[in-house]
Amino acid sequence: MTVSIVTFPDQRSIKFHDSLQLPTIYDPNLDSYKEWQHFNVFDGKKGLFFMVNFSLTGNVFSKRGIAAVSCIAGNTFGKLCYGVEPQGNEEMRISHLRPDMSLGKNAITFDNNKHSYWLRVRLDTIGVSAYLNFDIVSQPISAFARPFGSGSIGWMAIPRLVANGTIQIGKNSYHIKKAIGYHDHDWGFFNWGESVGWEWGIFSENRNEGLTIVVDQRTSGIRNHVHSKVIYVYQGRRIVRIFSDNVRFLFNGKFIGRKEVTPGTMRILFPYQSSMMPKSFTISAKESNPKTEGITIVFTPRRLIQFIVPDPNRKGETQLNQLLGEIKINLHVKGLYISGTLLGYLESVGPL
Repeated sequence: MTVSIVTFPDQRSIKFHDSLQLPTIYDPNLDSYKEWQHFNVFDGKKGLFFMVNFSLTGNVFSKRGIAAVSCIAGNTFGKLCYGVEPQGNEEMRISHLRPDMSLGKNAITFDNNKHSYWLRVRLDTIGVSAYLNFDIVSQPISAFARPFGSGSIGWMAIPRLVANGTIQIGKNSYHIKKAIGYHDHDWGFFNWGESVGWEWGIFSENRNEGLTIVVDQRTSGIRNHVHSKVIYVYQGRRIVRIFSDNVRFLFNGKFIGRKEVTPGTMRILFPYQSSMMPKSFTISAKESNPKTEGITIVFTPRRLIQFIVPDPNRKGETQLNQLLGEIKINLHVKGLYISGTLLGYLESVGPL
């Protein structure tokens, strides 16, 4: 896997690497086009989690394409609101030169001057709205497009941002101040339902110079062949370690908690065809140096929200398992330390 580190705080690099990678109407693979912008907020003081995903699928220049906004919002261990709202293509505004997009009442804007994102979200079907600002406080990571299923995928991520603003969930309004944020952006050409998948996790300490850990495993499907795996370790804004050798992802036991599925109609069509999630994940890595430095992460999911996504080309369906829970980390890297048990988020994806 080829990984490039975008130098912080070069605003032009952020804008370039996070610009939408839209195809042309003449692209022969136009119907298998996929792209999404994803943001998370972790407010440990309020026990609040917020996730929103803006996605484009297929030929978005015609009525055959699909634009949608997905969201999870609420208390990590309490009530969660979640759902997907398709957005009419006639209300879609997308930029060819920036990360910006507007889907109905939802919008992403990149602020060149302040080096930050502005996010406006309103999903009436689940009663969630938000107005948030994300300041970039860590080096982005970016990978060149590489083979993925029948096509390719590329991505960039900003593992640590500072989130401020408001989130409205039903009748409850939350003032977000200096919460931990996260952003990633993926694009490519492939079909949902193919033998492709990933495990992607983000875990952050709630302190200014705390650790942020990103784990990534690309696969042919849940618990299937692994193509690549890597662990990134950040101290504050700087990336300080990349583990790419001797990385292991282990699935332990069977998740017995409640699995919540959206859209609900898809669960009627596919009542039994989803992979079981584990009771816990153990993710570890050791450097080949005899004076071994390494890391071990045990992630125990407490909540499981599963999005079922059909492909507009009728090639199949994919499950996107959103897992919220706690992590314990054992870190053996000189000069780095981590304190306590952290809240974490992991996404496990594969075909039905």
